[in-house]
Amino acid sequence: MYNSDSAEIENIEEYTKLNWDEYGKAYFYGCHIAQPNLLNIYHLQEFANRQGVVAFGSLYGTRFSSNSEKNVNIDPLGNMPQDVYLNSYGIPVADVITAYNEGDSVLLMLYLGSKKSSLKAFSPQ
Repeated sequence: MYNSDSAEIENIEEYTKLNWDEYGKAYFYGCHIAQPNLLNIYHLQEFANRQGVVAFGSLYGTRFSSNSEKNVNIDPLGNMPQDVYLNSYGIPVADVITAYNEGDSVLLMLYLGSKKSSLKAFSPQ
């Protein structure tokens, strides 16, 4: 199960092996789900290995947006847009640290983090 506190998938060994077709893929949208845990274990790699399919996951934050290509916050008290997208947005932590150390503003970092980012792929090994 996905544990949002630690941003990892737990108990992968308990997942039943599904009957995937030869082109099957699994997509996981959750903040930092493609990052390793504290023990440097990539849970999506374990999932890919056990299920025999390519697994994709978010390296950065995952948010709902009213725009498919960049993060545009949805006002929970306003009118709900007709189209809502769930995507991964953000910049690498190293880039945030560099921007901070160079004196860049928080607003600039938020702007840089508003662009849609690719999902990381884990192929079965």
